[in-house]
Amino acid sequence: MLAHTTFLRQALRGVLMRPPSQAVQTKTPIYCISRTGTVGSRKLVSAAPSASVTGSVTPYERHLFVASPTAPAEWNTTCSTASNSSPFELLQQKLKESKLSGTVKLTQFHLPEPLDSAPIGSHDVLLFPENLTFKLVTGLREVSGIISYLETGAHADVHPLHLPEDNIYFFVCCHAKRDERCGRCGPPVLNALKDAARACSRARAFGTVFVEGRANVKIHVLACSHVGGHQFAGNVLVYPPGDWYGYVDPQDAQPLLQHYVRLQHEHRIRREAVLCDTSDAARLLQIFPPLMGGVRCTWRGRVNLSKDATLAFGQASGPSCCTT
Repeated sequence: MLAHTTFLRQALRGVLMRPPSQAVQTKTPIYCISRTGTVGSRKLVSAAPSASVTGSVTPYERHLFVASPTAPAEWNTTCSTASNSSPFELLQQKLKESKLSGTVKLTQFHLPEPLDSAPIGSHDVLLFPENLTFKLVTGLREVSGIISYLETGAHADVHPLHLPEDNIYFFVCCHAKRDERCGRCGPPVLNALKDAARACSRARAFGTVFVEGRANVKIHVLACSHVGGHQFAGNVLVYPPGDWYGYVDPQDAQPLLQHYVRLQHEHRIRREAVLCDTSDAARLLQIFPPLMGGVRCTWRGRVNLSKDATLAFGQASGPSCCTT
């Protein structure tokens, strides 16, 4: 065990947040990446695990998620609206104009009703890995304040709140009009994660309390818009710690959920463990590792991790999904 940990540290040293050494090569599947079952009347085509999946996340430092009451089936390819002035669209525009372009990802997620744990309401904006929420983001003033906060760490017009420390967020790409594979593969995975969460607590799946020992871990399972890599559908993102998984099958739902609930219970991750610097990124890999075996899905990467660091960790940890 000691030798394994030493090897991981040596492999990761000097490569965290380094620019990727080469472009990711992927093999586009015939229809949808999934190992089992059917969706509707169309068979889901299997694809063999590819080494290019791990390391396929473009390095980034932060992730903004914008809540929307609009169902994923109604999102168009760009999540645009008739007014072109939704919080998501305004943030998209301001990020492109700022110096943050390329370091901050922006994603929309479906919030059918406010989450009682934050609470999180319609058009609220979540920020990871800091685990913050910006409340009542409705117009340009609040959006400009968020951009200023990202650039300077403070702004008079926005006052972010900390998300509860024991919350876990599972975001599943279900953006059908962006790519049909996500529309076909995402919803079954989303429902499977909700079922797994309900099995833990018998509560509603987007605000589920899982009790283990003295720890109360609240699980949120949410549909989100395009995150990149639709050829790896189903795609699931988990915050904290910001892990990405591709080729997720409904059968992976329970082990994925249990993995993060267990780690949250064992390590009680605090905000300082997920800050945006390389030393914390390395530490987080050790105390909050991704799920690397015993499931069909494949770990793609993590926030604040370069391609080289991701590949080094993946190679040191062995195969990240089962073979077909």
